Amino acid sequence: MRTSDDPDLLRWLFLDLNSYFASVEQQLDPSLRGRPIAVAPVMSDSTCAIAASYEAKAFGIKTGTPIWEAKEKCPDLIVVPARHDIYVRFHHRIVAAVKGVIGVTRVESVDEMGCLLPESKRTRAAALDLGRQVKRAILEAVGPCLRCSVGLAPNRFLAKVATELEKPDGLVAVGLGELPGPLLKLKLRDLPGIGANMERRLLRAGVGDMQSLWNLAPRAARRNWGGVTGDGFWYMLHGFDLPAKETQRRTIGHSRVLEPDLRLADKARLVARRLATKAAARLRRLDYVAGHLAVSARSESGQRYFGDFRLGATQDSAAILEALDSLWARHVTAWSPRRLKKVSVVLHDLTPLVDTTLDLFAVRRDPAPAPLGKVVQLVAAPRLGDTRRTLLSAKLDALNKRYGRDTVGFGVLSDKPGGGRELEYLGAKVAFTRIPDLAEFVE
Repeated sequence: MRTSDDPDLLRWLFLDLNSYFASVEQQLDPSLRGRPIAVAPVMSDSTCAIAASYEAKAFGIKTGTPIWEAKEKCPDLIVVPARHDIYVRFHHRIVAAVKGVIGVTRVESVDEMGCLLPESKRTRAAALDLGRQVKRAILEAVGPCLRCSVGLAPNRFLAKVATELEKPDGLVAVGLGELPGPLLKLKLRDLPGIGANMERRLLRAGVGDMQSLWNLAPRAARRNWGGVTGDGFWYMLHGFDLPAKETQRRTIGHSRVLEPDLRLADKARLVARRLATKAAARLRRLDYVAGHLAVSARSESGQRYFGDFRLGATQDSAAILEALDSLWARHVTAWSPRRLKKVSVVLHDLTPLVDTTLDLFAVRRDPAPAPLGKVVQLVAAPRLGDTRRTLLSAKLDALNKRYGRDTVGFGVLSDKPGGGRELEYLGAKVAFTRIPDLAEFVE
């Protein structure tokens, strides 16, 4: 329900950092300021930009643009490698600066957060003044390159949409009485929750612009979205402030776009093992056990492989690495000499450790291998030694935390003794709404 029929009442402030990764790089290196830069996951022309400065955006470079294409569009482009731990550290500094002005109700992502306005700050004048204070606090506490767009609206959804109305460095308030006016200049894809697939579904239903979307009845929205999500979207678009849904951790995983010298199957396996080790360390730190391991890979030519291994319920790094090696030996090595571009390791079927009772007497069996490219399931229930091995894994975690990542481990984790910049952020990276814990960068 609406909290008020006041057409000017504003309840939420939403903050969206502009070109966040690129802005952090420009803040840290003054020589990059005012210049077109792209942030890349690895230093290879075959990868894509994960961020671009506004100077680069002027050339049509954006997130997802292949680096080779970006260099053609802008010969003076500067490509810098992503430094995810620094982006997370800056994130915490920004959150602290915002909290000095207003409470942060919900962190949406590494560069977005929503703040419920105090009762005394819900008039347009007071809310806009608070928005200016937030922007000033970030510039003063974090740096002049960290500009942001601030949106003010009756609910968090519309406040987020308002940040799209003026970029960079915008400050926009949208009240109930103005709707849908300010929204009509946006494209459907500018709205949270409308991606490429949803846009196609709406187009098939005759909804091709914001006006037609606004005119939808709730029942039609439900039909187009295929369920109650459509109802929720309609009510948020029309200014109703719905409670946020509780989230639950379902997976722990890491992926890596491989540098060119790590793309042969044997070297890619070492990277996959490192990803698995990192995921297992997170599993223990967060006090979960995992029931399945999923391993996937993609070749340079686009071929895909996926395998699933039933673990039972474990936190044991050794058991997880054994499962990974079993999958890899049966199928991924068959790709050699094909070159792999990306590998991913995901632990799923998570259960809190306090809710878990291990079956110590289960029997292990390995079925016959499946054809390449098919899903394969291998069963490996916990063994008598798992409890002792899990304790060993926890001891290794403590040693690595104290003396540095990869001080000790199970077998060979990397073919580059002493690490190397190319593996510095292995597995620990900002992805969509997930903000890595700082502990992940030393696991």
